[in-house]
Amino acid sequence: MKTGYGRFGIGSTNVWQAHRFSALLAWGQLSPGALVLHRCDNPACVRPEHLYEGNNFDNNADMVTRNRFNLPLLRGTKNNQAKLTEDQIREMRKRFNGGTSRTQLGREFGVSRQTASGIIAGKGWGWVE
Repeated sequence: MKTGYGRFGIGSTNVWQAHRFSALLAWGQLSPGALVLHRCDNPACVRPEHLYEGNNFDNNADMVTRNRFNLPLLRGTKNNQAKLTEDQIREMRKRFNGGTSRTQLGREFGVSRQTASGIIAGKGWGWVE
């Protein structure tokens, strides 16, 4: 998914967000768990004077203040981290109604029993009929 944030690799496994790397160079070590936020609201910006250190609360408050919280929800197969498809969800529910256990469905579909239970109960993938 393209986010507008610059990224680059160092070595074979280290991938850095450009604005985080810029902050590290300018300020030194960041606080544990700290986020690097933009004053300018430009994800590609790496100017240290446009950046500040914050936490999740600060980031969410900034998102609301700047009216950026109405981003489209990427659910189902539109979310690139989805393990299942809408058709698999329908099949899982159909097979559960036919007597297959949650544990067995989890194994067959490659998810945990808890995930299978949530899907069957409509807590996960609830929009799928």
